[in-house]
Amino acid sequence: MRIAGVSLWCFLMVSCAPTVSAPELLQDTGGVPTTNPDAAAVADTGTPPAIVDAGVADAEPLQPEDAGPTDPECLSDINCPRGQYCLDSRCVDQCVDDSGCPEGSICDVNGRCRVGCRNDASCGSGSICIDESCVLGCRSDDACEGSQICVENRCVNGCRGDEACPAGQICRDEVCRSGCRSDEACPDAHICEDEICRVGCREDDACADRQ
Repeated sequence: MRIAGVSLWCFLMVSCAPTVSAPELLQDTGGVPTTNPDAAAVADTGTPPAIVDAGVADAEPLQPEDAGPTDPECLSDINCPRGQYCLDSRCVDQCVDDSGCPEGSICDVNGRCRVGCRNDASCGSGSICIDESCVLGCRSDDACEGSQICVENRCVNGCRGDEACPAGQICRDEVCRSGCRSDEACPDAHICEDEICRVGCREDDACADRQ
């Protein structure tokens, strides 16, 4: 019966005990609360603490290694094996014909490719192939502009006939010059002599009265 009474008393003590808050409980027990140093810093200064990046710092991009200057393979033909020659500091195979050379080049008698031509078709517009080299020039009047004509493979001002010259001129020695071919090309009271219009007449009817 005593045990039952003690149990009833303990139940009443627990049920009627006042609620104690955490700070009061710490005060009563003498405990010390754990504080956050960063939070304390914000409270004291009003400025959040700097965040330290604990990650790996950005690495600088790798630079390609400098291979240094490339030594020339050859300085002259004597540095190259038989059947090759030195071109741009490199040993290259000799050519047998033009097919072994790049466009615009021909194979010379020494087995080397050089800039050159075999015919006019290998040269650009306005150029012709002379002595295996492309030069400005013409083969016919059709290759020249305007009233120019082709003379000794060059386009020059000139004419091939009187029709290419203006009125009062004739084509003489492939050049338009003042002159005439007949009396009809001369003004009144003039006749054409030696391709020049001169004062004169052919008949009496062309003369003034009493002449």
